Amino acid sequence: MTPHENKHRRLFGQNNRISIDFVSLSAMIRNYLMSIAMFLCLLLITGTGYAENTPQKQFSSQINHYFEETQLTFFNYVPTKDVEFSLKQTLEQISPPICGGAYQFEWRGNPGPGNNTLKAICENSSWQRYISVNVKVFKFVVVSNKPLTRGMVIEASFLQLRRADISQLRLGYFESIAEVTGFNLQRTLKSGQVLTPFIAKAPDVVKRGDWVSVSSGKGALLISTTGEAMKNGKIGDQIPVKNLKSKTIFRAWIIKKGVVSTRQDDL
Repeated sequence: MTPHENKHRRLFGQNNRISIDFVSLSAMIRNYLMSIAMFLCLLLITGTGYAENTPQKQFSSQINHYFEETQLTFFNYVPTKDVEFSLKQTLEQISPPICGGAYQFEWRGNPGPGNNTLKAICENSSWQRYISVNVKVFKFVVVSNKPLTRGMVIEASFLQLRRADISQLRLGYFESIAEVTGFNLQRTLKSGQVLTPFIAKAPDVVKRGDWVSVSSGKGALLISTTGEAMKNGKIGDQIPVKNLKSKTIFRAWIIKKGVVSTRQDDL
């Protein structure tokens, strides 16, 4: 074997050992990285399972169930989809503890549309919180479908129904277009504005000086006479009336145009 061939064999053997060492090191690194990946996956799964059992999750589940019961008890006049409950504090601010028993909830007064206060208590613990809860109740209410001018007599074609949160309608609202048709407009309205009892007023059906039919008593004791209205009024108003025969003045409720009664039950 020539010196040149011998040198070549030594270099080949050296390169072969380096290659073997490199492959071995690569396998070790690969196994190490796989171990880290498996550990992270296990940590993520464990952490997720833990989060599902936190006091906040337990509290949120139980308070939402209580809201469902509240809807059936206090807001059964509207469909479930038209009632929304929302906490004004975050769960971090409420900071519910680990509760061995169930959380107990109690409204301060009967809940209604708008802001309410709920007391939360943890059984077997001294923890309690007063929580602000906003309740939205949605209904279809009467709104104008175009700009309207003060003094107009309202026609059905001027109006439409729109779904709205009635907790924001502190001045009242109407639910029927027929209910306000013929009413007098007390102020100018923009298109889409909600009609309230302060904006739409029922027309007077009795004018001062009108002769009106007066009913008094009930059943076999019912007495009718004629009187003179001493004041303008709309249906449901109580006005002074003068008896045309005796000239005495008494108060009566307007039942309909030209008719009054001394009994409010006749309305």
